[in-house]
Amino acid sequence: MKRILLYHIILLMLVFAACSKNKFGDYYQNPASTSTTTVEKQWTGFNYASFNYESFQYTPYFSEWQTTALNFTQVTAYENIAHRYEPIFQYASVDDKWTNYYNFLSQYKNFLSVYAGEPAATQDLYRIFKITADIHFYDQTQKMVDTYGDIPWTRAGLITTNEGNIAASYASYDKATDIYETMLDSLKAHAAELNNLSASNALTSTIATIFKNQDFINQGSILKWQKYCNSLRIKMLMRVSGTSQFSSRANTEIASILADPATYPICNGGSTAAGVFGSASDGYQDGIYLSPPSSKVAFTSSLYTGLFGWGYGDRATKVMIDTLVNNNDPRLNLLFQPGSGSPGTFIGLDESLDGATQSSLLQGTIIAGYNYYLSNSSFLPVLYITSQEIQLLIADYYTNITPNPGLAGQAYAAAITNSINWYSWLYSISDNTKPIYGSYTYSAPTSAAISNYINGSNISWVNATTIAQQNELIGLQKWINYNIFQPNECWSELRRTGYPILKFVPDDASNISQQPSNRFYYPVNEVLYNTANYNAATNNGANNIPTTKIFWQH
Repeated sequence: MKRILLYHIILLMLVFAACSKNKFGDYYQNPASTSTTTVEKQWTGFNYASFNYESFQYTPYFSEWQTTALNFTQVTAYENIAHRYEPIFQYASVDDKWTNYYNFLSQYKNFLSVYAGEPAATQDLYRIFKITADIHFYDQTQKMVDTYGDIPWTRAGLITTNEGNIAASYASYDKATDIYETMLDSLKAHAAELNNLSASNALTSTIATIFKNQDFINQGSILKWQKYCNSLRIKMLMRVSGTSQFSSRANTEIASILADPATYPICNGGSTAAGVFGSASDGYQDGIYLSPPSSKVAFTSSLYTGLFGWGYGDRATKVMIDTLVNNNDPRLNLLFQPGSGSPGTFIGLDESLDGATQSSLLQGTIIAGYNYYLSNSSFLPVLYITSQEIQLLIADYYTNITPNPGLAGQAYAAAITNSINWYSWLYSISDNTKPIYGSYTYSAPTSAAISNYINGSNISWVNATTIAQQNELIGLQKWINYNIFQPNECWSELRRTGYPILKFVPDDASNISQQPSNRFYYPVNEVLYNTANYNAATNNGANNIPTTKIFWQH
Protein backbone atom coordinates (compact mmCIF):
# COMPACT_ATOMS: atom_id res chain seq x y z
CA MET A 1 0.00 0.00 0.00
CA LYS A 2 2.82 2.38 0.76
CA ARG A 3 4.29 1.86 -2.71
CA ILE A 4 0.86 2.57 -4.19
CA LEU A 5 0.76 5.79 -2.18
CA LEU A 6 4.19 6.63 -3.56
CA TYR A 7 2.80 6.06 -7.06
CA HIS A 8 0.08 8.70 -6.58
CA ILE A 9 2.40 11.18 -4.91
CA ILE A 10 4.84 10.94 -7.81
CA LEU A 11 1.99 11.49 -10.27
CA LEU A 12 1.19 14.75 -8.47
CA MET A 13 4.85 15.70 -8.60
CA LEU A 14 4.79 15.18 -12.35
CA VAL A 15 1.88 17.57 -12.74
CA PHE A 16 3.68 20.31 -10.88
CA ALA A 17 6.96 19.61 -12.67
CA ALA A 18 5.30 19.92 -16.05
CA CYS A 19 4.20 23.46 -15.17
CA SER A 20 7.70 24.71 -14.50
CA LYS A 21 9.64 25.70 -17.57
CA ASN A 22 12.45 27.15 -15.49
CA LYS A 23 13.35 23.54 -14.63
CA PHE A 24 15.55 23.73 -17.69
CA GLY A 25 17.72 26.19 -15.82
CA ASP A 26 18.09 23.69 -12.98
CA TYR A 27 19.39 21.09 -15.40
CA TYR A 28 21.74 23.14 -17.52
CA GLN A 29 22.62 26.37 -15.80
CA ASN A 30 25.94 27.14 -14.20
CA PRO A 31 25.14 28.71 -10.84
CA ALA A 32 28.73 29.60 -9.99
CA SER A 33 30.23 32.95 -10.82
CA THR A 34 33.47 32.93 -12.77
CA SER A 35 34.40 36.50 -11.91
CA THR A 36 36.00 35.85 -8.51
CA THR A 37 36.99 32.21 -8.61
CA THR A 38 40.33 30.50 -9.19
CA VAL A 39 41.25 27.25 -10.87
CA GLU A 40 41.79 25.42 -7.60
CA LYS A 41 38.64 26.76 -5.93
CA GLN A 42 36.51 25.96 -8.94
CA TRP A 43 38.06 22.48 -9.03
CA THR A 44 37.05 21.83 -5.42
CA GLY A 45 33.57 23.24 -5.97
CA PHE A 46 33.09 21.00 -8.98
CA ASN A 47 34.26 17.88 -7.13
CA TYR A 48 31.93 18.63 -4.24
CA ALA A 49 28.90 19.23 -6.50
CA SER A 50 27.98 15.55 -6.63
CA PHE A 51 28.82 14.82 -3.01
CA ASN A 52 25.19 14.10 -2.09
CA TYR A 53 25.04 11.30 -4.65
CA GLU A 54 28.50 9.92 -3.93
CA SER A 55 28.10 9.68 -0.16
CA PHE A 56 25.46 7.56 1.53
CA GLN A 57 22.70 10.13 1.82
CA TYR A 58 18.94 10.10 2.21
CA THR A 59 18.00 11.65 -1.13
CA PRO A 60 19.42 9.21 -3.69
CA TYR A 61 18.26 6.19 -1.72
CA PHE A 62 14.78 7.50 -0.99
CA SER A 63 14.03 9.15 -4.33
CA GLU A 64 15.92 6.80 -6.64
CA TRP A 65 17.30 3.49 -5.49
CA GLN A 66 14.68 2.12 -3.09
CA THR A 67 12.13 1.60 -5.89
CA THR A 68 14.52 0.91 -8.77
CA ALA A 69 17.95 -0.72 -8.78
CA LEU A 70 17.73 -2.17 -5.28
CA ASN A 71 14.59 -4.02 -6.31
CA PHE A 72 15.76 -4.73 -9.85
CA THR A 73 18.72 -6.63 -8.38
CA GLN A 74 16.83 -8.25 -5.48
CA VAL A 75 19.19 -6.88 -2.86
CA THR A 76 16.19 -5.47 -0.98
CA ALA A 77 12.67 -6.85 -0.56
CA TYR A 78 9.78 -5.60 -2.69
CA GLU A 79 6.14 -6.48 -3.17
CA ASN A 80 4.79 -8.18 -6.29
CA ILE A 81 2.12 -5.57 -6.91
CA ALA A 82 0.78 -4.62 -10.34
CA HIS A 83 2.98 -2.30 -12.41
CA ARG A 84 5.91 -2.72 -10.02
CA TYR A 85 8.50 -2.68 -12.80
CA GLU A 86 7.07 0.31 -14.62
CA PRO A 87 9.17 3.46 -14.54
CA ILE A 88 6.28 5.54 -13.21
CA PHE A 89 7.93 4.91 -9.87
CA GLN A 90 11.11 6.36 -11.33
CA TYR A 91 9.92 9.83 -12.34
CA ALA A 92 10.81 11.56 -9.09
CA SER A 93 14.16 9.78 -9.05
CA VAL A 94 14.85 10.56 -12.69
CA ASP A 95 14.23 14.23 -12.05
CA ASP A 96 16.54 14.35 -9.04
CA LYS A 97 19.29 12.22 -10.55
CA TRP A 98 19.23 14.24 -13.75
CA THR A 99 19.28 17.57 -11.91
CA ASN A 100 22.16 16.50 -9.72
CA TYR A 101 24.28 15.33 -12.63
CA TYR A 102 23.71 18.42 -14.75
CA ASN A 103 24.60 20.69 -11.87
CA PHE A 104 27.78 18.62 -11.56
CA LEU A 105 28.38 18.85 -15.32
CA SER A 106 27.79 22.61 -15.25
CA GLN A 107 30.34 23.02 -12.50
CA TYR A 108 32.77 20.96 -14.57
CA LYS A 109 32.20 23.12 -17.64
CA ASN A 110 32.71 26.21 -15.51
CA PHE A 111 35.97 24.78 -14.23
CA LEU A 112 37.07 24.17 -17.82
CA SER A 113 36.20 27.76 -18.68
CA VAL A 114 38.25 29.14 -15.79
CA TYR A 115 41.15 26.83 -16.62
CA ALA A 116 41.07 27.73 -20.33
CA GLY A 117 41.09 31.42 -19.44
CA GLU A 118 44.50 31.16 -17.84
CA PRO A 119 47.75 31.77 -19.79
CA ALA A 120 49.32 28.68 -21.33
CA ALA A 121 52.12 28.65 -18.74
CA THR A 122 49.60 28.68 -15.90
CA GLN A 123 47.61 25.90 -17.53
CA ASP A 124 50.76 23.81 -17.63
CA LEU A 125 51.38 24.44 -13.94
CA TYR A 126 47.79 23.53 -13.05
CA ARG A 127 47.55 20.58 -15.42
CA ILE A 128 47.02 18.16 -12.51
CA PHE A 129 43.72 19.88 -11.76
CA LYS A 130 42.48 19.34 -15.32
CA ILE A 131 43.51 15.67 -15.38
CA THR A 132 41.90 14.82 -12.06
CA ALA A 133 38.73 16.79 -12.83
CA ASP A 134 38.30 14.69 -15.95
CA ILE A 135 38.71 11.44 -14.03
CA HIS A 136 36.03 12.29 -11.48
CA PHE A 137 33.72 13.69 -14.15
CA TYR A 138 34.01 10.55 -16.27
CA ASP A 139 33.28 8.34 -13.27
CA GLN A 140 29.93 10.05 -12.73
CA THR A 141 29.22 10.30 -16.45
CA GLN A 142 29.57 6.55 -16.86
CA LYS A 143 26.85 6.07 -14.25
CA MET A 144 24.54 8.40 -16.15
CA VAL A 145 25.13 6.71 -19.50
CA ASP A 146 24.63 3.31 -17.90
CA THR A 147 21.30 4.52 -16.50
CA TYR A 148 19.83 6.36 -19.50
CA GLY A 149 21.86 5.57 -22.62
CA ASP A 150 22.34 8.64 -24.86
CA ILE A 151 22.46 11.90 -22.90
CA PRO A 152 23.11 15.60 -23.58
CA TRP A 153 26.83 15.96 -22.99
CA THR A 154 29.13 17.83 -25.34
CA ARG A 155 26.73 20.77 -25.76
CA ALA A 156 25.26 20.64 -22.25
CA GLY A 157 26.17 23.11 -19.49
CA LEU A 158 27.04 25.96 -21.84
CA ILE A 159 24.52 28.57 -20.70
CA THR A 160 27.30 30.71 -19.23
CA THR A 161 29.28 30.42 -22.45
CA ASN A 162 26.10 31.41 -24.28
CA GLU A 163 25.73 34.44 -22.00
CA GLY A 164 22.49 33.25 -20.47
CA ASN A 165 20.75 32.57 -23.77
CA ILE A 166 18.52 29.61 -22.86
CA ALA A 167 17.23 29.10 -26.38
CA ALA A 168 20.78 28.64 -27.63
CA SER A 169 21.62 26.29 -24.77
CA TYR A 170 19.22 23.43 -25.36
CA ALA A 171 21.63 20.54 -25.72
CA SER A 172 21.64 17.82 -28.33
CA TYR A 173 22.17 14.22 -27.21
CA ASP A 174 25.49 12.42 -27.62
CA LYS A 175 25.49 8.73 -28.47
CA ALA A 176 26.37 6.56 -25.51
CA THR A 177 29.06 4.80 -27.54
CA ASP A 178 30.64 8.15 -28.48
CA ILE A 179 30.73 9.25 -24.86
CA TYR A 180 32.41 6.02 -23.81
CA GLU A 181 34.96 6.34 -26.60
CA THR A 182 35.79 9.93 -25.67
CA MET A 183 36.20 9.05 -22.01
CA LEU A 184 38.35 6.00 -22.71
CA ASP A 185 40.60 7.98 -25.05
CA SER A 186 41.02 10.73 -22.48
CA LEU A 187 41.64 8.36 -19.56
CA LYS A 188 44.28 6.48 -21.52
CA ALA A 189 46.11 9.73 -22.22
CA HIS A 190 45.74 10.86 -18.60
CA ALA A 191 47.17 7.56 -17.36
CA ALA A 192 50.34 8.29 -19.31
CA GLU A 193 50.45 11.89 -18.06
CA LEU A 194 50.00 10.85 -14.46
CA ASN A 195 52.78 8.31 -14.80
CA ASN A 196 55.10 11.02 -16.11
CA LEU A 197 54.10 13.37 -13.28
CA SER A 198 54.76 10.64 -10.73
CA ALA A 199 58.03 9.50 -12.26
CA SER A 200 59.52 12.96 -12.69
CA ASN A 201 58.00 14.55 -9.59
CA ALA A 202 56.98 17.29 -11.98
CA LEU A 203 54.67 19.26 -9.70
CA THR A 204 56.28 22.35 -8.21
CA SER A 205 56.22 22.48 -4.43
CA THR A 206 53.73 25.33 -4.57
CA ILE A 207 51.29 23.49 -6.87
CA ALA A 208 51.74 20.28 -4.88
CA THR A 209 50.79 22.13 -1.69
CA ILE A 210 47.80 23.83 -3.30
CA PHE A 211 46.62 20.55 -4.78
CA LYS A 212 46.94 18.71 -1.49
CA ASN A 213 45.01 21.42 0.33
CA GLN A 214 42.17 21.37 -2.21
CA ASP A 215 42.00 17.62 -2.86
CA PHE A 216 39.51 16.15 -0.41
CA ILE A 217 39.22 12.94 -2.47
CA ASN A 218 42.83 11.72 -2.53
CA GLN A 219 44.61 14.27 -0.32
CA GLY A 220 46.97 15.26 -3.11
CA SER A 221 48.30 11.75 -3.75
CA ILE A 222 49.30 11.31 -7.38
CA LEU A 223 49.50 7.55 -6.83
CA LYS A 224 45.89 7.42 -5.69
CA TRP A 225 44.78 9.42 -8.71
CA GLN A 226 46.71 6.98 -10.89
CA LYS A 227 44.85 4.11 -9.25
CA TYR A 228 41.54 5.92 -9.68
CA CYS A 229 42.27 6.53 -13.37
CA ASN A 230 43.42 3.01 -14.26
CA SER A 231 40.83 1.25 -12.12
CA LEU A 232 38.13 3.35 -13.78
CA ARG A 233 39.54 2.34 -17.16
CA ILE A 234 39.16 -1.33 -16.20
CA LYS A 235 35.58 -0.72 -15.07
CA MET A 236 34.67 1.05 -18.30
CA LEU A 237 36.49 -1.37 -20.57
CA MET A 238 34.87 -4.39 -18.94
CA ARG A 239 31.47 -2.73 -19.17
CA VAL A 240 31.78 -2.46 -22.95
CA SER A 241 33.91 -5.57 -23.53
CA GLY A 242 31.06 -7.57 -24.99
CA THR A 243 30.36 -5.11 -27.81
CA SER A 244 31.82 -5.40 -31.30
CA GLN A 245 33.02 -1.79 -31.17
CA PHE A 246 35.04 -2.12 -27.99
CA SER A 247 35.87 -5.81 -27.52
CA SER A 248 39.33 -5.67 -29.09
CA ARG A 249 40.18 -2.45 -27.30
CA ALA A 250 39.11 -3.88 -23.96
CA ASN A 251 41.35 -6.90 -24.45
CA THR A 252 44.40 -4.89 -25.48
CA GLU A 253 44.17 -2.08 -22.95
CA ILE A 254 43.33 -4.21 -19.92
CA ALA A 255 46.21 -6.52 -20.81
CA SER A 256 48.56 -3.51 -20.90
CA ILE A 257 47.33 -2.24 -17.54
CA LEU A 258 47.64 -5.60 -15.81
CA ALA A 259 51.06 -6.34 -17.29
CA ASP A 260 52.65 -3.10 -16.06
CA PRO A 261 51.45 -2.11 -12.59
CA ALA A 262 54.39 0.25 -12.14
CA THR A 263 53.16 2.39 -15.03
CA TYR A 264 49.47 1.69 -14.52
CA PRO A 265 48.83 1.14 -10.80
CA ILE A 266 45.32 -0.01 -9.85
CA CYS A 267 43.36 -0.74 -6.69
CA ASN A 268 44.47 -4.31 -6.08
CA GLY A 269 44.49 -5.11 -2.40
CA GLY A 270 47.87 -3.47 -1.90
CA SER A 271 49.67 -5.61 -4.48
CA THR A 272 52.09 -3.86 -6.82
CA ALA A 273 53.15 -6.94 -8.79
CA ALA A 274 51.70 -8.22 -12.05
CA GLY A 275 49.63 -11.37 -11.61
CA VAL A 276 49.48 -10.98 -7.83
CA PHE A 277 46.23 -9.99 -6.14
CA GLY A 278 46.51 -8.51 -2.68
CA SER A 279 44.35 -9.92 0.10
CA ALA A 280 46.14 -9.09 3.33
CA SER A 281 44.01 -8.13 6.32
CA ASP A 282 44.29 -4.48 5.32
CA GLY A 283 44.06 -5.07 1.57
CA TYR A 284 40.58 -3.57 1.47
CA GLN A 285 42.13 -0.19 2.29
CA ASP A 286 43.64 -0.03 -1.20
CA GLY A 287 40.69 1.82 -2.70
CA ILE A 288 39.45 5.25 -3.59
CA TYR A 289 37.20 6.42 -0.81
CA LEU A 290 36.92 9.35 1.53
CA SER A 291 37.42 8.05 5.04
CA PRO A 292 34.84 9.27 7.55
CA PRO A 293 36.06 11.94 9.96
CA SER A 294 36.53 11.37 13.65
CA SER A 295 33.57 13.65 14.26
CA LYS A 296 30.35 14.34 12.37
CA VAL A 297 31.31 17.91 11.51
CA ALA A 298 32.56 17.29 7.97
CA PHE A 299 29.86 14.94 6.78
CA THR A 300 27.57 12.23 8.01
CA SER A 301 25.83 9.47 6.10
CA SER A 302 22.05 9.06 6.27
CA LEU A 303 21.64 5.79 4.43
CA TYR A 304 19.12 4.21 6.78
CA THR A 305 16.50 6.96 6.53
CA GLY A 306 16.62 6.87 2.74
CA LEU A 307 16.76 3.10 2.56
CA PHE A 308 13.92 2.58 5.03
CA GLY A 309 11.82 4.90 2.89
CA TRP A 310 8.15 4.09 3.19
CA GLY A 311 8.63 1.40 5.77
CA TYR A 312 10.20 -1.77 4.34
CA GLY A 313 13.10 -0.67 2.16
CA ASP A 314 15.72 -2.14 4.47
CA ARG A 315 14.32 -5.69 4.41
CA ALA A 316 16.15 -8.63 2.88
CA THR A 317 15.16 -10.97 0.07
CA LYS A 318 15.03 -14.74 0.43
CA VAL A 319 17.52 -15.25 -2.38
CA MET A 320 20.11 -13.03 -0.67
CA ILE A 321 19.63 -14.46 2.82
CA ASP A 322 19.56 -18.08 1.64
CA THR A 323 22.72 -17.53 -0.40
CA LEU A 324 24.59 -16.22 2.64
CA VAL A 325 23.18 -18.69 5.15
CA ASN A 326 23.62 -21.81 3.01
CA ASN A 327 27.27 -21.02 2.36
CA ASN A 328 28.25 -19.84 5.86
CA ASP A 329 29.16 -16.45 4.45
CA PRO A 330 31.03 -14.39 7.09
CA ARG A 331 29.24 -11.30 5.79
CA LEU A 332 25.83 -12.53 6.99
CA ASN A 333 26.07 -10.99 10.47
CA LEU A 334 27.84 -7.94 9.10
CA LEU A 335 25.22 -7.10 6.48
CA PHE A 336 22.00 -8.33 8.09
CA GLN A 337 20.13 -8.74 11.36
CA PRO A 338 17.24 -11.12 12.05
CA GLY A 339 13.72 -9.80 12.39
CA SER A 340 12.67 -9.07 15.96
CA GLY A 341 10.16 -11.91 15.76
CA SER A 342 12.77 -14.46 14.70
CA PRO A 343 15.79 -13.84 16.95
CA GLY A 344 18.85 -15.76 15.85
CA THR A 345 17.22 -16.88 12.59
CA PHE A 346 17.62 -15.09 9.28
CA ILE A 347 14.55 -15.14 7.06
CA GLY A 348 14.28 -13.23 3.78
CA LEU A 349 11.12 -12.24 1.92
CA ASP A 350 10.29 -14.80 -0.75
CA GLU A 351 10.32 -12.92 -4.04
CA SER A 352 8.01 -15.52 -5.63
CA LEU A 353 5.03 -14.93 -3.32
CA ASP A 354 1.98 -12.89 -4.25
CA GLY A 355 1.93 -9.25 -3.21
CA ALA A 356 -0.72 -9.60 -0.50
CA THR A 357 1.21 -12.34 1.28
CA GLN A 358 4.42 -10.37 0.97
CA SER A 359 2.76 -7.26 2.39
CA SER A 360 1.53 -9.20 5.40
CA LEU A 361 5.01 -10.62 6.03
CA LEU A 362 6.63 -7.21 5.72
CA GLN A 363 4.21 -5.77 8.24
CA GLY A 364 5.22 -8.54 10.62
CA THR A 365 8.48 -9.00 12.49
CA ILE A 366 10.16 -12.09 11.10
CA ILE A 367 11.84 -10.71 7.95
CA ALA A 368 15.53 -9.89 8.31
CA GLY A 369 16.83 -6.43 7.54
CA TYR A 370 20.13 -4.72 6.85
CA ASN A 371 22.20 -4.50 9.99
CA TYR A 372 21.84 -1.15 11.76
CA TYR A 373 25.58 -1.07 12.39
CA LEU A 374 26.04 -0.53 8.68
CA SER A 375 22.76 0.98 7.47
CA ASN A 376 22.41 3.37 10.42
CA SER A 377 26.06 4.33 10.72
CA SER A 378 26.95 7.99 10.33
CA PHE A 379 30.50 7.07 9.39
CA LEU A 380 30.13 5.34 6.04
CA PRO A 381 32.93 6.52 3.71
CA VAL A 382 32.35 8.36 0.47
CA LEU A 383 33.00 5.51 -1.93
CA TYR A 384 34.44 5.72 -5.45
CA ILE A 385 36.27 2.43 -6.19
CA THR A 386 37.29 -0.59 -4.12
CA SER A 387 39.94 -3.25 -4.63
CA GLN A 388 37.39 -6.04 -4.43
CA GLU A 389 35.28 -4.76 -7.31
CA ILE A 390 38.36 -4.35 -9.51
CA GLN A 391 39.63 -7.82 -8.61
CA LEU A 392 36.25 -9.33 -9.51
CA LEU A 393 36.37 -7.53 -12.85
CA ILE A 394 39.87 -8.93 -13.38
CA ALA A 395 38.52 -12.41 -12.63
CA ASP A 396 35.84 -11.65 -15.23
CA TYR A 397 38.54 -10.59 -17.70
CA TYR A 398 40.59 -13.76 -17.20
CA THR A 399 37.45 -15.84 -17.60
CA ASN A 400 35.81 -14.29 -20.63
CA ILE A 401 38.35 -12.21 -22.56
CA THR A 402 41.82 -13.67 -22.02
CA PRO A 403 41.15 -17.08 -20.45
CA ASN A 404 43.47 -17.89 -17.57
CA PRO A 405 41.60 -19.90 -14.93
CA GLY A 406 44.51 -19.77 -12.51
CA LEU A 407 44.74 -15.98 -12.41
CA ALA A 408 40.97 -15.67 -12.50
CA GLY A 409 40.68 -17.89 -9.43
CA GLN A 410 43.35 -15.97 -7.55
CA ALA A 411 41.69 -12.62 -8.26
CA TYR A 412 38.32 -14.10 -7.29
CA ALA A 413 39.58 -15.37 -3.91
CA ALA A 414 41.39 -12.12 -3.12
CA ALA A 415 38.24 -10.12 -3.90
CA ILE A 416 36.16 -12.21 -1.48
CA THR A 417 38.70 -11.70 1.30
CA ASN A 418 38.83 -7.95 0.73
CA SER A 419 35.04 -7.70 0.58
CA ILE A 420 34.61 -9.49 3.91
CA ASN A 421 37.29 -7.36 5.57
CA TRP A 422 35.79 -4.20 4.10
CA TYR A 423 32.39 -4.83 5.66
CA SER A 424 34.02 -5.89 8.92
CA TRP A 425 35.80 -2.53 8.98
CA LEU A 426 32.60 -0.61 8.27
CA TYR A 427 30.93 -2.47 11.14
CA SER A 428 33.82 -1.73 13.49
CA ILE A 429 33.76 2.05 12.96
CA SER A 430 29.97 2.40 13.20
CA ASP A 431 28.41 4.82 15.66
CA ASN A 432 25.00 3.12 15.48
CA THR A 433 22.91 3.35 18.65
CA LYS A 434 19.78 1.52 17.44
CA PRO A 435 19.49 -1.87 19.19
CA ILE A 436 19.77 -4.75 16.73
CA TYR A 437 17.66 -7.86 16.89
CA GLY A 438 18.91 -11.37 17.42
CA SER A 439 21.17 -13.03 19.93
CA TYR A 440 24.62 -12.46 18.49
CA THR A 441 27.43 -10.00 19.05
CA TYR A 442 29.95 -8.71 16.55
CA SER A 443 33.34 -10.29 16.12
CA ALA A 444 35.59 -9.80 13.14
CA PRO A 445 35.62 -12.79 10.78
CA THR A 446 38.74 -14.89 11.30
CA SER A 447 41.08 -15.86 8.50
CA ALA A 448 39.98 -19.46 9.01
CA ALA A 449 36.32 -18.55 8.55
CA ILE A 450 37.16 -16.63 5.39
CA SER A 451 39.23 -19.51 4.04
CA ASN A 452 36.50 -22.03 4.82
CA TYR A 453 34.00 -19.90 2.96
CA ILE A 454 36.20 -19.45 -0.12
CA ASN A 455 36.81 -23.21 -0.23
CA GLY A 456 33.19 -24.19 0.39
CA SER A 457 31.64 -26.54 -2.14
CA ASN A 458 29.32 -23.91 -3.66
CA ILE A 459 31.86 -21.07 -3.63
CA SER A 460 35.14 -22.80 -4.51
CA TRP A 461 36.65 -21.73 -7.81
CA VAL A 462 38.12 -25.20 -8.31
CA ASN A 463 34.64 -26.70 -8.41
CA ALA A 464 33.56 -24.41 -11.24
CA THR A 465 34.55 -26.44 -14.30
CA THR A 466 32.67 -24.52 -17.01
CA ILE A 467 32.69 -20.89 -18.11
CA ALA A 468 29.04 -20.59 -17.13
CA GLN A 469 29.77 -21.88 -13.61
CA GLN A 470 32.71 -19.49 -13.27
CA ASN A 471 30.59 -16.57 -14.43
CA GLU A 472 27.91 -17.49 -11.93
CA LEU A 473 30.48 -17.46 -9.11
CA ILE A 474 31.92 -14.11 -10.18
CA GLY A 475 28.46 -12.61 -10.64
CA LEU A 476 27.36 -13.90 -7.26
CA GLN A 477 30.30 -12.27 -5.51
CA LYS A 478 29.77 -8.98 -7.34
CA TRP A 479 26.14 -9.04 -6.24
CA ILE A 480 26.94 -9.77 -2.59
CA ASN A 481 29.74 -7.23 -2.50
CA TYR A 482 27.82 -4.40 -4.19
CA ASN A 483 24.39 -5.02 -2.56
CA ILE A 484 22.85 -1.75 -1.32
CA PHE A 485 26.16 0.07 -1.09
CA GLN A 486 26.93 0.32 -4.83
CA PRO A 487 23.54 0.17 -6.55
CA ASN A 488 24.80 1.67 -9.83
CA GLU A 489 27.41 -1.03 -10.22
CA CYS A 490 25.18 -3.85 -8.99
CA TRP A 491 22.42 -3.06 -11.48
CA SER A 492 24.84 -2.41 -14.35
CA GLU A 493 26.83 -5.61 -13.92
CA LEU A 494 23.66 -7.67 -13.61
CA ARG A 495 22.33 -6.18 -16.85
CA ARG A 496 25.70 -6.60 -18.59
CA THR A 497 26.44 -10.19 -17.66
CA GLY A 498 23.13 -11.73 -16.62
CA TYR A 499 24.81 -13.09 -13.48
CA PRO A 500 23.91 -14.11 -10.91
CA ILE A 501 20.79 -15.67 -12.37
CA LEU A 502 17.83 -14.18 -10.52
CA LYS A 503 14.17 -15.09 -11.02
CA PHE A 504 11.53 -12.35 -11.16
CA VAL A 505 7.80 -12.97 -11.21
CA PRO A 506 6.50 -11.41 -14.45
CA ASP A 507 4.14 -8.48 -14.05
CA ASP A 508 1.33 -9.65 -16.31
CA ALA A 509 -0.72 -6.56 -15.47
CA SER A 510 1.77 -4.35 -17.27
CA ASN A 511 1.96 -3.67 -20.98
CA ILE A 512 5.08 -1.55 -20.45
CA SER A 513 7.55 -3.59 -18.46
CA GLN A 514 6.88 -7.14 -17.28
CA GLN A 515 10.44 -7.53 -16.03
CA PRO A 516 12.78 -5.05 -14.29
CA SER A 517 13.63 -2.03 -16.41
CA ASN A 518 16.75 -1.84 -18.52
CA ARG A 519 17.00 1.93 -18.17
CA PHE A 520 15.33 5.04 -16.78
CA TYR A 521 12.96 7.26 -18.69
CA TYR A 522 14.28 10.70 -19.57
CA PRO A 523 12.80 13.39 -17.29
CA VAL A 524 9.50 14.90 -18.37
CA ASN A 525 11.08 18.33 -18.75
CA GLU A 526 13.37 17.00 -21.44
CA VAL A 527 10.26 15.93 -23.33
CA LEU A 528 8.52 19.25 -22.79
CA TYR A 529 11.28 21.80 -23.26
CA ASN A 530 14.23 20.17 -25.02
CA THR A 531 11.76 18.67 -27.44
CA ALA A 532 13.62 18.84 -30.74
CA ASN A 533 16.77 17.27 -29.35
CA TYR A 534 14.79 14.72 -27.36
CA ASN A 535 12.80 13.68 -30.45
CA ALA A 536 15.96 13.36 -32.52
CA ALA A 537 17.58 11.14 -29.89
CA THR A 538 14.59 8.89 -29.19
CA ASN A 539 12.86 8.56 -32.57
CA ASN A 540 10.13 10.91 -31.35
CA GLY A 541 9.96 9.12 -28.02
CA ALA A 542 9.63 5.60 -29.44
CA ASN A 543 12.94 4.51 -27.88
CA ASN A 544 12.38 6.21 -24.54
CA ILE A 545 10.96 3.07 -22.97
CA PRO A 546 12.21 0.92 -20.11
CA THR A 547 12.76 -2.15 -22.27
CA THR A 548 15.33 -0.40 -24.48
CA LYS A 549 18.73 -1.87 -23.66
CA ILE A 550 21.89 0.10 -23.01
CA PHE A 551 24.31 -0.66 -25.85
CA TRP A 552 26.55 -2.91 -23.71
CA GLN A 553 23.81 -5.19 -22.33
CA HIS A 554 23.98 -8.91 -22.96
